[in-house]
Amino acid sequence: MDRVNVEGIVRGVAKVYHLRPEAIMGRSRINSQEYPLVEARWVAMMITWKAFGCHYSETARAFGRNHGTIMHAKKMLEQQLSYDKRLAVRWSQLKHLAYENDYNDHDYQI
Repeated sequence: MDRVNVEGIVRGVAKVYHLRPEAIMGRSRINSQEYPLVEARWVAMMITWKAFGCHYSETARAFGRNHGTIMHAKKMLEQQLSYDKRLAVRWSQLKHLAYENDYNDHDYQI
């Protein structure tokens, strides 16, 4: 998996969520006020998984997690998308990152 592309995806997602890329790649999830962080991490993981068409374990390694974390992110994101319109807008705006080579030329604003 190309580390540069993963970093680009994370930067694009971080920009939309107004987070630092390091936060998305980090381990924090304790504070319930950090839900946008967890959601952003789920989105970044799923975009990466789609972009590389790889196994959960490969995506997990890119994020320093295990494959169960990626499976959970997929399940939670699918559930949330079924009723959260705000997330659906962000997802539709960001999922194209899986197919782009340049993640920095866009103004990702909601």
